[in-house]
Amino acid sequence: MTSSLPITPQRFRPESIVVIGVSATTADSAGGRELALGPDDVVRVSDRIASNVPHLESVVVATCDRTELVLGSEHPHGVNVAQAIDVWHGALGIEFTGAPSPCLAAAAHPFVLDGRSAVEHLLRMACGLESSLLGDADILGQLRQAWYSAEATGTAGPVTRAVFRDAFALGRRARAQTDISAGGAGVGSAVASLASMRSGPVLIIGAGPAGTTIARRLAKETQGEITITNRTIAHAETLASEIGARTADMAALDTALLRSEVVVSAVSSPTPILTSGRLSGLRHLQPDWTPMIIDVGAPANVEPTDAFDIVGLDGLARRHAAVSDRRCAAVPLVEQLIADVLERRYDLRLAWPSTTVTHHHADPVSAVSAQRSSLPCVF
Repeated sequence: MTSSLPITPQRFRPESIVVIGVSATTADSAGGRELALGPDDVVRVSDRIASNVPHLESVVVATCDRTELVLGSEHPHGVNVAQAIDVWHGALGIEFTGAPSPCLAAAAHPFVLDGRSAVEHLLRMACGLESSLLGDADILGQLRQAWYSAEATGTAGPVTRAVFRDAFALGRRARAQTDISAGGAGVGSAVASLASMRSGPVLIIGAGPAGTTIARRLAKETQGEITITNRTIAHAETLASEIGARTADMAALDTALLRSEVVVSAVSSPTPILTSGRLSGLRHLQPDWTPMIIDVGAPANVEPTDAFDIVGLDGLARRHAAVSDRRCAAVPLVEQLIADVLERRYDLRLAWPSTTVTHHHADPVSAVSAQRSSLPCVF
């Protein structure tokens, strides 16, 4: 897209924007995480959309627990739900080929939000209300990266620019005026804080979005040696080169585990990668091996095992209950900020369409909010 004109109340129309995707809060969490895209995948998807539907603006939002397309159009007829679904399958179907069947099911039935609900979803996301870790500030950086990527590939435009601009501004304001991000930036800082309780080598299993965020934070905040392993070793090598870490082949995972004082599992798998039998067997080989194991997988990818210190997302919440309570208490305040922006900048422009379509819920934003409220208030 080449237009650089600012959006005005007269030019913005409800049918201008649609959000479609899968995430850990709107689909099976394993599906949401397994479908996460890497940087190279995002570029391919953006190029594919630009080639297939050049008149549409598009921004690909890919984080550790979500893959979403934000589609916009200045065309008089805007962008409709049926068109968005076609774009979703046409642009991402190839990327999901070979994924486990639960993931393919999630990809086949994405949530779809249009008009006001689409804008509200993006604002909630920027404020950290849609993250697995409530108030996660890392999402702001991830949204900025999504926007920069769209600009670089030429798929951004005035409609998406207006909404992302408001999302960035509101995300900063929510964190400045409320306790929604009290106590730390996000999952990376939470893991780094916990890992700092031990000294010695750190092993990160997984080089996807979650593993990348954690590795970058650990590289800044810890002095210990970091090793990264991944099913695709090239991805591990790229990340290791960026932060000055070592790599290990997954075939040599047991060796890497035994030399590590802290193990971070940041992978998405329908079955645990660190089973109780595996951990017990390694303890038998090396009785003094007592690592701290941090599992940020959704679902959990480390089986509970006696005599091992295993911390999952719920464990992070329990260890930081005071901060968690402050974040939970801030949710109504943040939701009011979102409502104010919607009323001031969007609701008065035009009457929004009365229907919002989703393949999972009759009322997507309310359903997402309900699922978000049922998750542990962790950071």
